[in-house]
Amino acid sequence: MSRLPWMLGGGAITAYLLLRGSTPTPRPRLPGTTTPGSNLPQPPRIDLEGRWVWPVPPWQQRPPVISDGFGSPRPGRLHAGVDVMFLRAAADAATLRAGTPNGSRGFVMPNGVSALAAADGVVWSAGQGPRGFSVVIDHGKHHGQPVATFYTHLEKLAVTPTQRGQTKQQVRAGQPLGIVGGDPLDPQKLKHLHFELWLGGPANAIDPIAIMRGWTMTAPTTGVLV
Repeated sequence: MSRLPWMLGGGAITAYLLLRGSTPTPRPRLPGTTTPGSNLPQPPRIDLEGRWVWPVPPWQQRPPVISDGFGSPRPGRLHAGVDVMFLRAAADAATLRAGTPNGSRGFVMPNGVSALAAADGVVWSAGQGPRGFSVVIDHGKHHGQPVATFYTHLEKLAVTPTQRGQTKQQVRAGQPLGIVGGDPLDPQKLKHLHFELWLGGPANAIDPIAIMRGWTMTAPTTGVLV
């Protein structure tokens, strides 16, 4: 695995999230769509090696979907990741009501859903910040390009807290990283996973949707919450 010299360690998570600003409640969107006209810079695309899985497992035979895409507008910025939830069904009205932390008008997120490692890697950073628990996984170099993934708005960790990969904890694709929660800065605290794919560092987050369409959807494979 690469040492990711472009990261500053666990403290970088807090600074990074503060720079992101507050996240509004995700608006209903068609799965796999982004905002037209997004002008976020796109580095060269590369082929990712190995096995990659969606960072949220299916729930009650329902696949996860993108509830808010890359490049959607935020106050003074654009969304640099994707939000993952489940499409709302009629059966959700009783227990996952819209306007609660478990649901919006178009999407739901039940309690206790795991966030999963998208691929094999080393936990580079894991800790708590103003936006909930966050995890960065170093996936090493793919065709010479450092690759990492970023997960936030977790309400509980399933990996050991660390900075700059000091624990050298390895995770496998599909292994739980924590429990999906809400953004503490969001008044509704709507539960969803914010997920980013970095090529070369956090300044080079790319739209992962096209790549994610080819990823496997899997139940959690291993790991126990601590």
